[in-house]
Amino acid sequence: MQPEYYGLRVSRPDINDFKCTCRLTTKPTIELKKTRAAKEVPYVSFGCVLNSSPMNRKYATFFTCFAWGKMAQEIYDRLDKGYGIYVIGKLHSVFKRTPEESGKGVSVVMQAMIEVKEYMIATMPYPEELDPDKGAEPLGDPIDPA
Repeated sequence: MQPEYYGLRVSRPDINDFKCTCRLTTKPTIELKKTRAAKEVPYVSFGCVLNSSPMNRKYATFFTCFAWGKMAQEIYDRLDKGYGIYVIGKLHSVFKRTPEESGKGVSVVMQAMIEVKEYMIATMPYPEELDPDKGAEPLGDPIDPA
């Protein structure tokens, strides 16, 4: 039952709610995955980076985002590596077991993954043909009086 505040129903914030602006580090990959109901549903995943601040790129957090269904197809069609996006989603912790190199045991690694519920494109990647760092000439004044 949801709590009430002056007659309005309010939902408690979920500790796993996630909102951030990040940049794609990989191109989204899509595949069909079977669900428990034996249906095949589109699934997309892509890597992202979140800098601690725009001025300090020394500390960064890398994580994986994923989406299902229509959202997966839309992300695959619209996004590419380098895009800046605003993500609203849910935090999931995934534990991966891998054999240790010594062969004597198993190491367990926890990985954070974000299930994308909504997103918005914040910035597009700078086209290489216009990138001054790659030796491109400036385009000049967009208004030519001649």
